[in-house]
Amino acid sequence: MKKISFLIAIVFLAFTSIHSQDFTYNNLDFTINDDEVTVTLLGHADGYAASGELNIPSVAYWYGNSYTVTIVDNYAFYRCQDLTSLIIPNSLIEIGEGAFGYCGFTGTVTIPASVEYIGTNPFYGCSSIESLVVESGNLHYDSRDYCNSIISSADNELVSGCKNSIIPNTVTSIGEDAFSFCNSLTNVFIPSSINHFFENPFAGCDNLGVITVDEGNTTFDSRNNCNSIINTSTNELIAGCKNTIIPEGVVSIGKKAFSYCSNMTGELVIPNSVTTINNYAFEHCDRLTGTLIIPNSVFYIGQLAFTSCNGFDSLILGEFVTRIDGMAFSECSGFHGSLVIPNSVEYIGVGAFLGCNGLGDSLIIGTNVETIEDAAFNVCSGIHNIVSLATTPPTIGNFLFGEAFSCDFLTVPCGCIDVYENSLWGPNFTTINEDCETVHDNADVKVLVYPNPTKGVVKIEAKNIQNISIYNILGEKVFESEINGDTFEYDFGGQEDCIYFIRVESAENILTQRIIVRF
Repeated sequence: MKKISFLIAIVFLAFTSIHSQDFTYNNLDFTINDDEVTVTLLGHADGYAASGELNIPSVAYWYGNSYTVTIVDNYAFYRCQDLTSLIIPNSLIEIGEGAFGYCGFTGTVTIPASVEYIGTNPFYGCSSIESLVVESGNLHYDSRDYCNSIISSADNELVSGCKNSIIPNTVTSIGEDAFSFCNSLTNVFIPSSINHFFENPFAGCDNLGVITVDEGNTTFDSRNNCNSIINTSTNELIAGCKNTIIPEGVVSIGKKAFSYCSNMTGELVIPNSVTTINNYAFEHCDRLTGTLIIPNSVFYIGQLAFTSCNGFDSLILGEFVTRIDGMAFSECSGFHGSLVIPNSVEYIGVGAFLGCNGLGDSLIIGTNVETIEDAAFNVCSGIHNIVSLATTPPTIGNFLFGEAFSCDFLTVPCGCIDVYENSLWGPNFTTINEDCETVHDNADVKVLVYPNPTKGVVKIEAKNIQNISIYNILGEKVFESEINGDTFEYDFGGQEDCIYFIRVESAENILTQRIIVRF
């Protein structure tokens, strides 16, 4: 009896094993789905070395059993660049995100009528595809009007395009990464029907040189022939190209707006109207050159905003920047000279200047910096002189400067040696000095602005005020006056609810305070 039970158990385990293991058929890797009659295509047995035609079978066989091929897994053939053509069977129901990303397919790719779901652009980076065609009879997707694109029929979203796509005037949105890294795309026309973009769908299209928005579009525009897409109501630039000229009046550079635009060359001119530069905005724009000037209108710089923009040779940060997020300038190895963190900055994120090993001489940290996260200046081995103007040591993270850091001396304001030595700053330096001539005690230069937030009138207090100027969030000056005294009152009545920046110039220093106005 025990022997029979044992044999039954062996047979059961073998059966279970057969129906749970991955297998290879026709040099393609599959896994059996939970229904035990269909399979998911995982990729090519040759991996990145796969080449030639990819002909996906409608049925795969294993141990005498047949399984219908219904799914291509996410990133199944990602970066199989030597695959030259693709045949998709009419058994397929689902194509995963990035399933064929960066494959070398040429000619036409046809999506059969059986496909019900397509993940985020499965043809991401497939620059050589000439045409994308959805078979007639597909209830979920179409390629209407010979547009050479894949469109979700229910919501009129273009989910995948190619170098020869023409966006139909019935499409209302462009999906995430719909054209991303299609390097052979050279021009785009946005029809009047488009009212939504999922981030920048043209990221990495480094040969894209002309972007035009139909004049009848009420949501977006390409004002002044700027070769970009701008949200008309918010003035956010959401997508640019190598020939973009950022127009005056743009308030925000959107997420990924110029991401991997490696053919964008020369100096970058950011107009004084820009207040925010969002995550990944200029990442890997490595052929931009000259001095990167962040204008005084900017108060926020997002994560990885300029990462690996190593063509710049220097950096000037505007005096109203309050937050520099993680990795914002990481690997900008072309930066040379000193780095000055303005007094307006309150927060410096993780790895914000990581790998900026061309920086040399001095790092000057402004008076209002409160937090510096992990590795913010790691691998900045050229810095030999650090000055902190903050009387209260900023909170710092781990590996702030890294092992290659060669600066042993820190200069702090008068009377602040003990507080720095007894903080996390202490172990990073062998010597902490104070300089009462060039590093002023905050007691002498501190600016008080209250109440904050305010409903109208604010009081400004500082020693020996000479000039006060006030700017709105667009960087526009709304007030300026010469002052001779220690106090001043200003009434924001007549101004809009907004964030404002008050610039106070005294005989000893210039400081900027941010204030929120709420009526």
